[in-house]
Amino acid sequence: MVQALGDSNLVKVLPFRHTLDDSVMYDIVGTLKGGGDGYFICCAHYDDTGRNTPGWNWRTDPAPGADDNGSGVVSVLETARVLASSKREFPFSIKFIFFSGEELRLLGSKFYVQRAAERAENILGVINYDMIGHNNVPGLVLIANVKSQWLADLMEETNNIYDIGLTLDKRVDPVADRSDHASFWERGYDAVFGIESYPPEQTNKAYDSIDDVISSDSLDYHINFDLIARATRLQVAALAQFAAGENSLPDLAISPGDIRFSPEKDRFLVTIRNLGDAQVDSNFWVTVYDCAQDSSIVTQISRQKVSAPIPAGGYGAILEVPWHRTVQTLFRVDVDSDDVIAESNEENNRVYQTVRRVGIPIVEVSEDYVYPNPCSEGQLYFHYQLSQAAIVRIEVFNILGEKIWVKQIPRDLRFRDDIHYGANQGVNEVPWDCEDISSGLYIYKISAFGKDAEASDFTFGKFAIMR
Repeated sequence: MVQALGDSNLVKVLPFRHTLDDSVMYDIVGTLKGGGDGYFICCAHYDDTGRNTPGWNWRTDPAPGADDNGSGVVSVLETARVLASSKREFPFSIKFIFFSGEELRLLGSKFYVQRAAERAENILGVINYDMIGHNNVPGLVLIANVKSQWLADLMEETNNIYDIGLTLDKRVDPVADRSDHASFWERGYDAVFGIESYPPEQTNKAYDSIDDVISSDSLDYHINFDLIARATRLQVAALAQFAAGENSLPDLAISPGDIRFSPEKDRFLVTIRNLGDAQVDSNFWVTVYDCAQDSSIVTQISRQKVSAPIPAGGYGAILEVPWHRTVQTLFRVDVDSDDVIAESNEENNRVYQTVRRVGIPIVEVSEDYVYPNPCSEGQLYFHYQLSQAAIVRIEVFNILGEKIWVKQIPRDLRFRDDIHYGANQGVNEVPWDCEDISSGLYIYKISAFGKDAEASDFTFGKFAIMR
């Protein structure tokens, strides 16, 4: 520990008495100093037992403890070395603690937590690793009580952000008290318990026995160093994010004004920014919708993957979105709607913005309605205005979405003065003989297509027929 932290003054040995035979035991505490008065804890117990071996004598017989808990100890040591060597100054301190007496009902951690509580120490969160080296797959169980779920959630997000590759099994189990995290739970501190499987004896044949060695051919047992390495990387990354606070996270953002139309590309351009202090290291998705004026979604226009990395400090990615169905569109853009990226602020991940296509010939439909509405007669009229002469299609749907009538009107300037023709610039009123249509609620859609078929617009509305 002294070598990992680089200063013997940062390592303390805390003695306490074993109440069963009045012997002295020791907790070992190393501190990576930061700002503020609070600290996070990375811990593991360093004692072991062979009590599951018949005839085992604790005074004379070995207890190798390669997995339980040499795996946790080496992970804490490596975490201390990596974070200390980074020379980064955290706004909170991190304590690396090795507890004794865990196999004797958590004696070392109970001593430490009682001492911390009496001193009103501000423990911000605890990661306790115990047996993280046996599984033959890169999996880890993360156990929290209800109050501590945020720790497990952030570790899961960290695993995804940095592509650590651990298969995580998150559980909320406040009675899972078989390691040192439980001492912190008892005093109201937040703690998460990382273990290869739980209960461990279900999968580990060498649990609490003299066979808990690095490799045993007779038990087909070996330490999974890849699992330990991945769990350690997770601990390093998670502690760095815990201790550095919100400003160490990325902040994906989109704001009004970040959607614009490019006449040169004939595309809408959507700019996504990273306003946080950390780089975005994982891919994420951006979804673009066309919305009605009440902000309800009409259709999904685009769903695009944004590839990492995106540097911190306002740098962004620009997406091209082709969309020609309307002249003016109310867009909704959702950034990372799948919640892949852990962010310091998720309030700016959605925006609504109205954008108009400019610089190209367009046709626009406006001032549309049906009269009489409701209609109790044999004929009604579709009223609308066109910004220029156009090809027009009028469709009527029943409440089930089934099309029951359609009329397509060709673009023909010779009928400019005929209001009932339906394709002229200005006001149009197209009659519909609905004598044989039953009572009910109906939906109309009026589409207009200019000389350039892409320069189009459409509108929806409702009307009722009552007999």
